[in-house]
Amino acid sequence: MEGDSLVTGRRPCLIAVAMAVTALCVPVDAQRETAADVRLQAEAGDAERHVLAIILAISVPPAVLPWFVVHGFIAFWRRLGATATYVIMVSGYVAIAAGLFTIRTPILGADLGTNWWTVGVGSILYCYSAWVGVRMRKYLSLRTLAGVPEVANEHQQLLTEGFYENIRHPRYLSALVGITGLALIVNYLGIYLMTALLYPVMYAVILLEEYELVTRFGEQYRKYQRQVPRMVPRHR
Repeated sequence: MEGDSLVTGRRPCLIAVAMAVTALCVPVDAQRETAADVRLQAEAGDAERHVLAIILAISVPPAVLPWFVVHGFIAFWRRLGATATYVIMVSGYVAIAAGLFTIRTPILGADLGTNWWTVGVGSILYCYSAWVGVRMRKYLSLRTLAGVPEVANEHQQLLTEGFYENIRHPRYLSALVGITGLALIVNYLGIYLMTALLYPVMYAVILLEEYELVTRFGEQYRKYQRQVPRMVPRHR
């Protein structure tokens, strides 16, 4: 016990001596440069988070809106035609994104700072989202991902194999998990609120899409609904 108290008592003195020696040995200019580098790195990290937060704020809402509008009024868009539909959708996306950019500061809200715990969890979620996207991409072309066959009312087969044997909507799962991960990384209050609102909106989109799929495929899709979970992958 006496030895422990001696070590404990000496440790602060040793640390103080080491700090004093370091301060004496390292030139003042070098110390200032090191401190300046640390500040610059911190500021660069904050700047990167801020830019990513702005990208999320102006890109996610107009990206989700077309899913809601298309699935809710699919008959109208089919009559209009694929080309006209996508011209309207792209134009609307650009207009909404530009409008959101002008009010980006109130949308972002409070900056909660860099938190390495949320960065770590967010990175894991984003990597999982990317993994789901890669698995899904094996079965869907870019044309299909963009929804062209659906808008053009082209004949399609119901996809129930591969990754789709375990989950009905991997695309929406990937989007939700990925955006949640990015929200944790940027750590802005407004982005958290936007992400929270995204969940019920995405659920409504899924219901609209499933209604359209039941109309298109009938009992085949109803059977698929009974056998395969909507958003939580089953592991067999």
